[in-house]
Amino acid sequence: MKALNHPPLSVEGQAYLLNLIMTRRTAELALLTLPALLMAVHAQDAGAPLALMPWVLAMAALALLLAWMRHRYTDDRARLGSDRLTTRWRGRAAVGAFVYGLFWVAPLGGWVDSPTPVFASLFYLVLAGITAAAALYLSAVFSALVGFMLGIWPAALVAAPHMLPAHSGTLQALGVLFCIVTAQHGMATHRFLRRQIRLEEFNQQLADQYRLARNQAEAALNEKTQFLRVASHDLRQPLQAMTMLVAALDLRNQDAGLRPVLSDLRRSMDGMGLMFNALLDLSRLESRARPAHLQPLALGPLMAEMATLFSAQALHRQLTLRVRAAPADAQILADPVLVRQALSNLVHNALRYTRHGGLLLGARRRGAGWQIEVWDTGIGIAPQETPRIFTADYRHEAARHMDDTGQGLGLAVVARCAELMGAQRGFTSRVGRGSRFWLWLAAPPSESAPARPAPAAPTEPLPRLGGRCLILEDNPEVAAAWVTLLDSWGVESRIATSGREALEYLDQGFAPRAILCDQNLRTGESGFEVLQALVARCPEAGAAMVSGEHHSPALAQAEHEGYLVLKKPLAPEALHALLSHWLRHPTELAPA
Repeated sequence: MKALNHPPLSVEGQAYLLNLIMTRRTAELALLTLPALLMAVHAQDAGAPLALMPWVLAMAALALLLAWMRHRYTDDRARLGSDRLTTRWRGRAAVGAFVYGLFWVAPLGGWVDSPTPVFASLFYLVLAGITAAAALYLSAVFSALVGFMLGIWPAALVAAPHMLPAHSGTLQALGVLFCIVTAQHGMATHRFLRRQIRLEEFNQQLADQYRLARNQAEAALNEKTQFLRVASHDLRQPLQAMTMLVAALDLRNQDAGLRPVLSDLRRSMDGMGLMFNALLDLSRLESRARPAHLQPLALGPLMAEMATLFSAQALHRQLTLRVRAAPADAQILADPVLVRQALSNLVHNALRYTRHGGLLLGARRRGAGWQIEVWDTGIGIAPQETPRIFTADYRHEAARHMDDTGQGLGLAVVARCAELMGAQRGFTSRVGRGSRFWLWLAAPPSESAPARPAPAAPTEPLPRLGGRCLILEDNPEVAAAWVTLLDSWGVESRIATSGREALEYLDQGFAPRAILCDQNLRTGESGFEVLQALVARCPEAGAAMVSGEHHSPALAQAEHEGYLVLKKPLAPEALHALLSHWLRHPTELAPA
């Protein structure tokens, strides 16, 4: 128990206590002033002005010795570690304090003959004063305080009959009591200092552990962000290829009955692209690095997009997915990425925990905004689980007994998205009957710009173009999709996998009026640098970067220098509109 209450100090703590007594200069000041004062009093009372002069000179020499020792200690502290410093000087401090105490009682050894009561009383008062003063700082190293008191008080108490014969008993009793009280006070001060140092060391350990944990968390977050940044390019490549192939298939389709299916497929691909971008953006969501960009959005197309995105999954689970359409003029003020992420998570979770029946996606006016609701006939949520429903570590207890054991994106993301947009969220649920989750978003001011509708797949085939286009793309699947799509538009294309191959096409006489370059190439080249070289050779051509890496210094530099940067997955309609402009007016969008 004692070891638990009073654990040993660290070497650094012991060095700190030693430093408290070794850096004070009050001892030298006392040695140079108080002996001279006592000598003056003795000369006045006893008529012997030089009787104590040897003692005064000895005390002055001791002051010089203490100053020299302090200088040596300062040098050792600068060059020695805490362990060696305390080992060398802790014993010296105790011995020095004992010698220091002996010098103070040297006059009791016969230098003072027939002392007057006034001088004797003053002398003992000085001894008590310097002992009390020493206890204030020598308590830091308790052995030094003990050594100092052993140097003074045994001799002072033995000499009491010589100094004050009439009151020697009283003086000795008071001296013993004073020593006991001073020693207890010194011990209490010593323990207090040790506790304070241990507390500071413990606080420092906590601070170090906190900094270490914070640095580890930041490193893990940076590592995850870096992984997503690097991986996003390769992960977006197959999605880009599928988007282009679906567009090409739609152009070549001759069966009118397939057009609604292809249109739904196009919308699903668009929704998948939005979901994919939102998923890769979750790391910035967690670190607050991605601010919300609120803008007016049409609510009806957004709900229709969610229904299209999850209709196939609902059909596969033999569930009905109904939408209670919002009014045509219904608008919300939201971030497009965040609101899609939140709604898709709500619908996805409702599908996961619904075995029979179906889902209802609806919206109703609530005050100055719209409340989007997702109803389900699922298993419901027990009351004891409700406090954790929107936390990151929550997982429904029934999930382990269900066939669908996927983790999903989680309701914690819904809460995070709502927080970033300043929206409100909540739910009601009954076990065995189902749940209702809702998200409330403010409506934009009446004077806001018209809401941006959700992109819809075209109902008519895009017109043919013509012209030549040079593509820098090293992914075989995406390259094949480029060729298929551009060929369906009547555009002659060349696919290069490196800057050298692209320049070879130019040397062979291929004169493109549009140049599109991917940024990350397996050759290690920078797509932007290759694009600059190609534009220097073909100044009349329109040029743009096309990359699946949405956050890159090279892409930021390209935008800063006036180049167009297209993000994968690229919508075929946007690409068609851009190429139709370039192939007719190739220089209008070229960088300055």
